[in-house]
Amino acid sequence: MNKLLISIVLTTGFLLSGCVTKAENGQMILKDETKETIKTKIKEGKTTQNQIRKTFGDPVNTYFDGGKEVWAYHYNYSKHDFTLDTIPFVSIFYNKSNSNGLFKQLTILFNNNSTKTVYKYSFSEANHKINNTSGVGQ
Repeated sequence: MNKLLISIVLTTGFLLSGCVTKAENGQMILKDETKETIKTKIKEGKTTQNQIRKTFGDPVNTYFDGGKEVWAYHYNYSKHDFTLDTIPFVSIFYNKSNSNGLFKQLTILFNNNSTKTVYKYSFSEANHKINNTSGVGQ
């Protein structure tokens, strides 16, 4: 009887501990960047394309807009909690999942001058959080 009780308690504890997945992708160099830190590293009309490459590495995307070369950098982090999804049959009646993350994007337009200095840049950062609760009777 004691072995059965211990097995049930341990299994329940293991299942309730849940499962959390994390994913990071894009340019890790942006992970700790903020608008303030970017402002210290990029000066419009002064910072060159070579300096940008040394600081941030190769862009994830390049294109031309109105004759100006554009470089784009991205960083994405997400975490998803599947805690109750791992328990058989419970997820049919009660399914709660949480997801949150962070997206950062740096876009830089360059002048067509000989040193290819920064014309304009933008840096955006967005947090996202999704709480999903569904199931029978909800």
